[in-house]
Amino acid sequence: MIKKILLVLSVICVLQGCVPIMAGATVGAVGGSILYDRRPIKVMMRDDDIAYAIEKKLFEVDNIRTKCHVAITSYNGVVLLVGQAPTQALKDQIATIARTVSSIKRLYNEITIGAPTSYLTRTSDAWITTKVKTKLLSVKHLKSGQFKILTEDGTVYMLGIVSRSQAQTAVNIVRRVGGVQKVVKVFEYNREPDALPKTDTSNGDQAMSSTMSSQTSQVATVAQTDEALYKQDGA
Repeated sequence: MIKKILLVLSVICVLQGCVPIMAGATVGAVGGSILYDRRPIKVMMRDDDIAYAIEKKLFEVDNIRTKCHVAITSYNGVVLLVGQAPTQALKDQIATIARTVSSIKRLYNEITIGAPTSYLTRTSDAWITTKVKTKLLSVKHLKSGQFKILTEDGTVYMLGIVSRSQAQTAVNIVRRVGGVQKVVKVFEYNREPDALPKTDTSNGDQAMSSTMSSQTSQVATVAQTDEALYKQDGA
């Protein structure tokens, strides 16, 4: 287990896709944080192709390239867009352009309206992602390699093909990591039997501060939204 944790800490650049971090507007495909990827090679290659095809199309638009910060990730054909755009019109334009790329099953536009995040914020996001992945790796019986982690402005996005029990266990862990403001689930649920042992989290729950209680409610709201997202395509 120690070796696994040390591996996470030593490959922070790899976990973030080695995309240059800079202040101001940027458009880029990111790999997110995932170590033991169970997707078939062809699926992984297709996801990379999707992300970079979107990046190329967005980079060709001057207003998007110069005024927006967009991070793109694809997992099993599910595309997630995060970042900032100065106007709703630009946010909508980014999603419209992204949807022109083939092989996309679903696209979720989580770009917020505002100025691009600073270098300091993006550095903090990278560190949060590392802490999250390290924490997940340390939990016995949790199939941490099924989760893809991306952090944007303190919000942790979790992608993957997982069982509901594994998803809930992971979310309960992630929402307690320092610096995490909100957790957004972008999961596809499989029919894997719930083999995860029951874990007593009462002590942890009792020790949570009032601030963490507020954070818990954010996760609950996101979880309900997550249910709705997977009832329709192209949300």
